[in-house]
Amino acid sequence: MRSVFLSIPRQNGARSELRRRAREHENSEFDILILQAHGATDGSACAGSGTHVFLGLFRCSHFWFHACYCGKMLAPKLAEQGRIAFGFLTAIVTDYQGDRDQGLQVVLAYLDTVSTGVSPGSISDDIRELWKTKAIELLRSGDLLHAAMLSQCRLNLRYFPNSTPA
Repeated sequence: MRSVFLSIPRQNGARSELRRRAREHENSEFDILILQAHGATDGSACAGSGTHVFLGLFRCSHFWFHACYCGKMLAPKLAEQGRIAFGFLTAIVTDYQGDRDQGLQVVLAYLDTVSTGVSPGSISDDIRELWKTKAIELLRSGDLLHAAMLSQCRLNLRYFPNSTPA
């Protein structure tokens, strides 16, 4: 699956930064946007942006929100608009230096190898299983914090398939 990864730090201009970064990829063809950013507590927005912004800026078929609460409202609304979306129901603990975020690294590596036609349920199941394996590895090495972070992500990940009628 062809992917684009964006990390938008928490700041007052998160929405502007998202738009600026989207312009960098406007002529790129990709299947999934992987966004690491802050989600609104009510789940309606990520990086200060709601459904209409994501639909207007990105033509991809899949969205992965590596952000708090996006599985409550934003991801389901994107699914209602014909996109496949992944998000978390609760706050998640993540490391905004993507090279150190164990969970995000698993996601990026997996999505680079999976084909576009794989069902969102299979993607979700596979990621959860990979997170479980990585969490056990981290636990055995004594890295309790990152093992707990992966376990928490594993429990709170949700996927929302395209729900528009064919």
